[in-house]
Amino acid sequence: MMTFFKALFGGISLVIIYMIIVMAAPIVLFLLGYSDINSKPAIFNFPLYIIEINGDTFYSKATNLGLFLSLLLGTSLYYLIPLLIPKKWKRRSK
Repeated sequence: MMTFFKALFGGISLVIIYMIIVMAAPIVLFLLGYSDINSKPAIFNFPLYIIEINGDTFYSKATNLGLFLSLLLGTSLYYLIPLLIPKKWKRRSK
């Protein structure tokens, strides 16, 4: 049960990183000089995120699908990383 909570915490951490990136991206793009952007990528007609920059105003939204996918990715990465990276066992010297 503790392993599941650690994996869930990894997923929640990735959700927080996703939210920070989505909320900070319009500010970075605005500072780089982009003044007219409308980004709304979708999977199965559900948007992953919404970023709009029009003139001096900007808007960003982390959607439910993006939050769910980042939670799923973070939880599954917790279990996949140990499988992909083998541990080196130390030999005990006598």
